[in-house]
Formats: sequence, structure tokens, C-alpha cells
Amino acid sequence: VRKDLQGFQHLHPDFNQSTGEFSVNVTFPTDGLYRIFPDFTPTPENPQKLTVTLNQDINVGDLAKYKPQALTVDTATSKTSSGYDIGYFFGSTPRAGAQLDYGLTISDPKVDEQIQLETYLGAMGHGVIIKEDILDFIHTHAEGMNMEGMEGMTASEHAGHVGEPDTVDFSTTFPEAGKYKIFTQFQVKGKVVTSDYVIKVD
Repeated sequence: VRKDLQGFQHLHPDFNQSTGEFSVNVTFPTDGLYRIFPDFTPTPENPQKLTVTLNQDINVGDLAKYKPQALTVDTATSKTSSGYDIGYFFGSTPRAGAQLDYGLTISDPKVDEQIQLETYLGAMGHGVIIKEDILDFIHTHAEGMNMEGMEGMTASEHAGHVGEPDTVDFSTTFPEAGKYKIFTQFQVKGKVVTSDYVIKVD
């Protein structure tokens, strides 16, 4: 992700069995300051399957061309991405140290039928949440998909639409107050869609 939280990419590396190295090809969309987050789960001496996330800052291209964009909190309850209308709902006011249940409902304005979300990399959706400036990183998966380590109630339990095929629910805890950008990915008809939403955590 670019350090002003633009230019987000979710990439999966190739593994070389003979060398034990992971590698990935990255195309950066613009010049600027970027941070890469390698995110992995070591085994076998990790019975709780705790994830390890590292980070590395890199400079790309001509930094004189880098004009960071200010992060503006989203106030609308819906956004559009890749032609889909995406409604956001939150189970409570985002507060530091408190669990937040939130969800997305996806619709296609071009068709009069319910969207059928598909499994993408083992879950109905993936969320990456990054804090403004210091770039704290949270990686979460959709609720209800047997993803280990996910606990607590889902946003759908608050909203009363459990199991809807056009809805994806998440739960997370923010470590401290500030602005965070939520990047969410889901799959429809074999196409991965990325949406983003900026919230303020009290």
C-alpha cells in the first residue's frame, strides 16, 4: 500500500521449495513511498496458528512526483466499486479496544436479482485495515467461514440477516483511536472486487 493509503494490492507469493524463498512480482501504479506487509503463519511450533506480520518501507520511482492525499472519513452508508453498490453497516460506534462488528451488502444496480458471493481464498471476504500515519495493520476474514481465530458475534447477528448470499460480515478490534482505512475484497462471478472505507475510531 502507498503510505497515504492509496494504491492497495493484496498479493500472494510463489514458493520455491528448493530455496525456501517466497517471491512476488509487484507493479506499482505511481511513484511514491510504499509499505509492504508480508503476512504469514509459521508452523509447526505454533499450535495456536498465530499470524506474523512484518513490514518493509520502500521508495518507488521519483519521490518528487509523490503528492500524498489526505484521508477523508467516509460518511455515506454506501459506495460504488467495479460497478457494484456496496452498503456498509456497523454494529456500534468504533471505539479503541472494543470489538467492532461490521458488514457489507453487495448489489448490482444493472440486474434485479440478489448477488451470489463466492469463496475467495478460503473465505467469503478478506479485510485489511490500516491506520493513518503509523500504518498499524490488521488482517481479518469474513465471519462464518470456519476461519480459525475469529471469535465473537457477527454483524449479521446485530442486523438480522444471517446467511444472506450477498452479505459479508467481519469483526475486529482497533488498538487505538484514529483514522483507519478498511480494504475489503470479495468475489462475484469469478471476479475479485476491492472496496475501501475510511472510519474514525474514538
